[in-house]
Amino acid sequence: MQEFPHVVEVIKGSKDSTVISNGGPRIPSQKLVRMYRSNMDDLKWAGKGVVATVINGEAISLVQQRIKDIGFKDLDIIPMGADKVFIHSLSEEAVISIIDRANHFFHHFFSLLF
Repeated sequence: MQEFPHVVEVIKGSKDSTVISNGGPRIPSQKLVRMYRSNMDDLKWAGKGVVATVINGEAISLVQQRIKDIGFKDLDIIPMGADKVFIHSLSEEAVISIIDRANHFFHHFFSLLF
């Protein structure tokens, strides 16, 4: 816990929730739940990307390779679970402007871009 100061442990009991930071004592009969509190750097980083759904059940690594092969080397596709991905820009240019310029191309791989 020491290396992640913005992560706290929350122990959920039958009536109350007790917040314990940095490894305090635990009550064995209660459930431990980790909660994340984002900082400004995290919010800025996440704000530079979009969430999308991969269509046609394609492998995410294959989709990322096809996008790099066509020339979009500044896009990083991060799996979020199931068919959801986070598309992040490695350059200063906003992801949404990159996708807007090649909208037809990206809709071959992704739907529900938001």
